[in-house]
Amino acid sequence: MVVPAVIYSLLSPGSREWVVAMPTDIALVLAVLAFTPKAPPALRIFLLTLAVADDLFSIVVLGLLFGGELSIDKIAYSLGAVALGLAFPRKPSQILQGVSSLLIVPLYIFLNFGFALTLRDLTSTPSISLAIARVVGKVLGISVFLYFATKLHLAIKSEKLSFKDISAGALLAGNGLTVALFMAELASDQIELMKSGLLMAIILSSLVGTIFLRRISR
Repeated sequence: MVVPAVIYSLLSPGSREWVVAMPTDIALVLAVLAFTPKAPPALRIFLLTLAVADDLFSIVVLGLLFGGELSIDKIAYSLGAVALGLAFPRKPSQILQGVSSLLIVPLYIFLNFGFALTLRDLTSTPSISLAIARVVGKVLGISVFLYFATKLHLAIKSEKLSFKDISAGALLAGNGLTVALFMAELASDQIELMKSGLLMAIILSSLVGTIFLRRISR
């Protein structure tokens, strides 16, 4: 989550919007994984753990940077999204996958993005910066960090996961919506541009991640 924030800061210096590049949306990730049934079960657990850690750390950053602007309702909303991920670690999450894939996630995206986005929004510097930061930053941050952490014996990689699996999962981690939108509302005065960037990141991460995961899962 640090690398996406750094990339956004480099592309859009002086902005507080780098926080929007950090969180990962587990509901979206699980929804995309539902279309790749041959994906290793260990990858789902890895991404669930990653997303929960991302969101919890993002909320800590929110508290440090925007403590005076946070309300109890908003904090409860964000913690609720994280708690839902913690509450369904394995089989129940597979049930939620089907429901979220077919109904909840598409409905949530429609309600948040609708048809208000314009080509000008999609091609703006903040939008493109956010999409690049999330897609490229997540891949570099997760893959490179875990590779060196494993080589230096700072972390242990599951034998059921290859580095290709992890790279595919890192691509999917570019998905961000619930907590990311919440952070955008606090950090940005150009919320439509942030929505555009998040939408592009969702599309790119989902498509590229799914294609790559399907290729290596054959």
